[in-house]
Amino acid sequence: MKEFVQSVQAVGMKFMMWYSVPFCGKKSKAYQQFRGKFLTENHRWAPVFDPRFPEVRAYLISKYVQAIGTWGMDGLKLDFIDDFMVYPETNMDPDPTRDFTSVIEAVDRLLTDVAQALQTIKPHVALEFRQKYIGPGMRQFGNMFRAFDCPHDGVTNRVRTTDVRLLAGSSATHSDMITWHYEEDVEVAALQVLNAMFSVLQISVRLAEIPEDHLAMIKFYTHYWLENQVTLMQGNFIPTDPLANYPLIRVDSEQKIVLGVYGNQVVGLDQRHYLDILNATLNHQLVYTCEQDFGNYQVQVYDCQGQLTLEEYRRLNPGVGSIEVPASGLIRLTKMN
Repeated sequence: MKEFVQSVQAVGMKFMMWYSVPFCGKKSKAYQQFRGKFLTENHRWAPVFDPRFPEVRAYLISKYVQAIGTWGMDGLKLDFIDDFMVYPETNMDPDPTRDFTSVIEAVDRLLTDVAQALQTIKPHVALEFRQKYIGPGMRQFGNMFRAFDCPHDGVTNRVRTTDVRLLAGSSATHSDMITWHYEEDVEVAALQVLNAMFSVLQISVRLAEIPEDHLAMIKFYTHYWLENQVTLMQGNFIPTDPLANYPLIRVDSEQKIVLGVYGNQVVGLDQRHYLDILNATLNHQLVYTCEQDFGNYQVQVYDCQGQLTLEEYRRLNPGVGSIEVPASGLIRLTKMN
């Protein structure tokens, strides 16, 4: 495993491993070792470790220390933390071999010790958690939060990444895996990417197999994300109308505003040197309003493959205006001196 990790890191990538923390396979040596030390053996997937036993916590921690310390991994995804719970068959009788009575307190101890052990080995280790077991309290243990599973569902990805980001503070928010059918029109495929643009994109299609126009779209929008990641990830994050699934999301910094438009609506603009509008719809027109005279702007419009479709200069006068834009396209407004 160590050599495999090094081979991945040698091409400039980071290596993380996924662990289903609570579960112990019945055919494993650990199952025989820890018989009688499970919260339940009737879970639909596998027996659930009882973290109230110190030897159970020590065993789990040793596995993660091996991954980071021996194999040299850059991070771990620690999953299914929410399956540590009291089940109907959980033994709650006093037991002197357990150092905790509360399952919740034992989980807190486990995660605290995991984080400390791994950060001692690698101070900037990446530790990822996933909905539904995330919230502000989990930030003391991890630094990456991810949306709950919703592949091929851009709208749900948008809602979940937005929900996560509102809880995550400065911790990184990741999308669920972004997938689509390779026979989709490229504009429809692009919606999957655009719906997750205000999180860290996790694109999960086979680049060698997708159509050329899909690959061009991925290159264009991943380049856009990288170019604007400081604004997108660290800017003032303002999602609107949660009951309508956040149809407009905005991030802004001192110099730039990025707007993600996900529905049929009139978009109110504010004055900045740079204004980017992501048309995350299949519409071909963006209607906007300005409350005052914002001055002259260069207007550049791109389709989802990065081809320039319009370049003009216009004054953003008070009132209502519109810009023609391809489905899943990008409008870039740059203030003229």
